[in-house]
Amino acid sequence: MRCLIRDIITIHVSIGTNGVKLRIGKNAGMRQGFIKKLLAGLLAGLMLFAAAPAGIAHAETSAELQQKLDEAKKKLTEIYQQVEAAGEALNETESRIVDINKRIEELEAQITQKNNEIDTTQTQIETTQHEIETKQAELAEAQRILARRVSASYKAGSASALSTFLSSNSFEDFVSRIYYAAKVSDRDSESIQRVKDLKADLEHQKTMLEEQKAQLEDQRTHLEGIEADVEEQKRALEDMREQQKEQKRAFEEQSAAQAEYISALDQAVKDKIAEEEEAARRAAEEAARRAAAVQFRYRSVGSDITGLLTDEERSTIVSAAYSQLGVSYLWGGESPGYGLDCSGLAQWCYAQAGRSLPHSSRSQCAMTELTTNLDELAPGDLVYYARSDGYVFHVAIYIGNAQVIEEIQPFCKVSSVYNVNGFVGGGTPI
Repeated sequence: MRCLIRDIITIHVSIGTNGVKLRIGKNAGMRQGFIKKLLAGLLAGLMLFAAAPAGIAHAETSAELQQKLDEAKKKLTEIYQQVEAAGEALNETESRIVDINKRIEELEAQITQKNNEIDTTQTQIETTQHEIETKQAELAEAQRILARRVSASYKAGSASALSTFLSSNSFEDFVSRIYYAAKVSDRDSESIQRVKDLKADLEHQKTMLEEQKAQLEDQRTHLEGIEADVEEQKRALEDMREQQKEQKRAFEEQSAAQAEYISALDQAVKDKIAEEEEAARRAAEEAARRAAAVQFRYRSVGSDITGLLTDEERSTIVSAAYSQLGVSYLWGGESPGYGLDCSGLAQWCYAQAGRSLPHSSRSQCAMTELTTNLDELAPGDLVYYARSDGYVFHVAIYIGNAQVIEEIQPFCKVSSVYNVNGFVGGGTPI
């Protein structure tokens, strides 16, 4: 079967602080979309791999693992703080959304009120318009009646006056009839004027109502504009809320992964400590065996030999020193198994043999008659180191064969007696 490869696909994957990036070479042609989909799952796995805590190297010492554990716990605390901060930000956004919903409700109530006022005003306008039309009809009727009377009077002319005179019983009756005719005419004119005035008043009311309606509609439009802006703010806050929820969820997943890593690392530290304690126990037994075979040579100071150590005491001191191998250096530390400094180690090891020492390399050195001849030193003695000006800055426990156990950065270990510059000798503190 022949397989013809027409396209050469070049894929570049890089993992950095900004995430995982994928770049497919231009020669991939029309297959890029397919390849990207195909690698989506792979990229997701790579991102999880990049964000995952570092694995546990079983070859590390308990002190190194403990340092990793401390750093992991510190990182977890930071993540918890990020989770808390994300939660607070989410709560703040939720509160703002509640407030903005209340604002929207208030605006909707105001808009409803304006609509009701507009409807009421429109009803008043329609009622006023109806009244205007009624008065217009009354005015037209009154004007028609007056017109008919005027027309009739004009056609009758003087004959009407003569007829009135002739039909009158007396002159007084004639004058009275003329007077009342004039009154009727005046009354018609007054009635027409009243209707005109009332119509004008109604038209003025209508104009005012229409202006009021226009103002209410403007106010409603303004409120609707504010409501639209507030709705837009609400949508933005809801988008922010979703982003904050996703961020909080991511921090929670990260904290869960970190907690799982810490649990595994904590167990690794315990296992390593147990392993090192067992190694130290075996080493101490071997050191004790060797110490028992060594012919110790004691130095006397005058006739006072109260500071000299017995074989059992020396074996106890050396065994105690071996038990602290791998323990982290801690300035001023007095906690075996957790953190010691150089003089703290010497103080604690001598205390296991029932001997009391101060927690100071200078004070311990002042109690010791020094010799720089290693042949004159025995396991359990202390050796000291000083600067060129004579200031003692370091102490270690001699274990024989030109070796010492010393608590030094970053942790307690076995070293050459000359590992630290400034060796000035050693001996048994008295």
